[in-house]
Amino acid sequence: MAVMIVRAAKLPAAAAGNTFTDRTAISEWAQSAVASASASHVIDGYSDGSFKAQANATRAEAVTVIIKALKK
Repeated sequence: MAVMIVRAAKLPAAAAGNTFTDRTAISEWAQSAVASASASHVIDGYSDGSFKAQANATRAEAVTVIIKALKK
């Protein structure tokens, strides 16, 4: 989802975003998009510091990300 949001919202590239506790689970091809989305605070991760890259996003999470991206 991060890659689609970053492309659709044309978010600026970021060298680094949040340091998620499970950053090794983020696929290499998505790491730059996750960094951009988290640096722009469009995606903040979970309260435990994780990103959960391999999990499915809920509808509520998707709507939250879309609304944040539209406000950028």
